[in-house]
Amino acid sequence: MSAETLIARLQHDGGNALGRINKQKLRSLQAALKNDYNSRLIKTPKKAAWPALINAKDIKSDYDKKYISVEFDAGLESGDVFEILDDHTHWMIYLPVLTETAYLRSEIVRCRYSIEIEDEKYWVYFQGPTETDLRWYIKQGINFNELNLSGTIYIKNTPKTKEFFKRFTHIKLDGHMWEVQVTDSITVPGIIELEIQEYYDNTPAELPSIHKDEEDPHICIIGTDIVKQNTIIGYEIEPRYYDPKAEWKVSGNNRVKIDRIIDNGRMCEVRIYDGAIRNFFVQYGDNEPLEVMIDIEEPYIKGPQLVYPYDTHEYWTACKDDILVFSSDSDLVKVTQLTDNSCKVKIKSSKKGEFILRATAEDDTVYELLVTIGSF
Repeated sequence: MSAETLIARLQHDGGNALGRINKQKLRSLQAALKNDYNSRLIKTPKKAAWPALINAKDIKSDYDKKYISVEFDAGLESGDVFEILDDHTHWMIYLPVLTETAYLRSEIVRCRYSIEIEDEKYWVYFQGPTETDLRWYIKQGINFNELNLSGTIYIKNTPKTKEFFKRFTHIKLDGHMWEVQVTDSITVPGIIELEIQEYYDNTPAELPSIHKDEEDPHICIIGTDIVKQNTIIGYEIEPRYYDPKAEWKVSGNNRVKIDRIIDNGRMCEVRIYDGAIRNFFVQYGDNEPLEVMIDIEEPYIKGPQLVYPYDTHEYWTACKDDILVFSSDSDLVKVTQLTDNSCKVKIKSSKKGEFILRATAEDDTVYELLVTIGSF
């Protein structure tokens, strides 16, 4: 075996010792996602569908905590809220396990309520109300006590939520007024923890209401209607429209296909291929189809931006209708023209460096991609 082949094989398996261990652990997770009964399909804040392992942890009367294991590529971080597609429950990434470097393993907590701030919806975790000490007073022969219920709210830490939630901010929860007493945006990165106190309800102030999410009676197919190229998106039929004999269909774009049918036909995964441009329709049986728009990005060169000595990689563009000429003025690489919108690049250098790959269109528009050559 040549040194070049050995280096390439080590790099494929993860590089150094820690990288190889992480690669093996990631493969184990991917195998479990296919076979474990705890495997669930989730929808992330970026509207993408990802398989994940949801394992039990603690369940109490006022909270439900579990563990999630999912690939880092899902893009989840502390404070993000995702939806489990088969039961429509919402969960917040609460405490990631920082020592797990192969994939994201984190404690999650269930969010049963949502709040709207400046027309944007945020799912929140609410614990309470709990009773603290009760103080009684006598004035002019009348007995009365102070308000004594308290609670805790977790919400994603964003500039908008941080600006909104300050001490003595009032919110309404299930028809009852609460006042923010303490805000903690430090203890758990990505999350604001709010300690709230029962407050008087007789106020004319216009306040945001926290409420349980209600079903829209007009929804037939549940899923996003705006997608990106080169993604897999999950769709589900609303339970009251489920028919074991009905089939999922995709029409209107030959670069969009049904990738997988899940849960006895209740859900499907739709793959949007690179270069898909036209809108398409997702339909379940004879029900009203859902029109989905593809968010088209500006033309750009696609391919790895980090390569290694003696690698060979393919680069392409989503502009399927343009005739492009690929080139590079660097002597570190050799560019071979394959088709009107793709090429292969052979790294000739044995040392680290950088080069710019260019694609010139018929109208003389030039697109550039900076590629870094790493060292072994």
